[in-house]
Amino acid sequence: GPHARLAVRLQQRDRGRDFVLGQRIQYVLLPGARLQDEASEDPLVAVKAGAVGNGELIWKNKMLRPLQELFATCLTPPQLQELLGGAHTRVRPDADLLGAPAAGASKGASRQTALGAFFQKKVKCLGGCKRTVTAAPDGSEPPLCSVCDAQEGKAAEVCVEVAEEVSRVER
Repeated sequence: GPHARLAVRLQQRDRGRDFVLGQRIQYVLLPGARLQDEASEDPLVAVKAGAVGNGELIWKNKMLRPLQELFATCLTPPQLQELLGGAHTRVRPDADLLGAPAAGASKGASRQTALGAFFQKKVKCLGGCKRTVTAAPDGSEPPLCSVCDAQEGKAAEVCVEVAEEVSRVER
C-alpha cells in the first residue's frame, strides 16, 4: 500500500531513517499519479514543495466507503446518496482556506453551505450568565445582557478581566 511505498522512498532519501514492518506512517495523497501508491507523499515534504493534497482521491478511496457502511444501517438509499453526494458536498475547502471567492460569487461574498446555515454565530454575555446578547456593532462596549448590564460596574469588571486574559495569553 501507500505506507510501504512511501517508507521505501523515505529510506532512499534519508539512509538513517528506519521503519518497522507494519508501522503506519503519515502521508498525503497528491494529484497527478495513476496509483494511490505513487500519489502518497510525506506531509512535510509536500508542504515544503508547495503541493496541495488531492481531497477528491482521499474522499473516494479512504472516507466514502466506511461512511456508506455506517449510515446504510439508518438511512434509505436516496437519503444516503443525498448525504454523501448532495449539493452540500460540492464545496472546495482549499479555495475557502486560500481566501479565493467561490465560483460565480462576487469578491467578498461569503459562501454558505447547508450545514453552515444550521450554525449561527451568537454573542454570549461575558458577565458570567452566558445569555445570548446583541453586541454593539462597533465593539466599543463588552457584550452584556440586560441583567448583567444593570449591575453597577459590571462592564468595567468585564473589560479588566478580558484585558488580563489577553495579557496572560500574549506572554
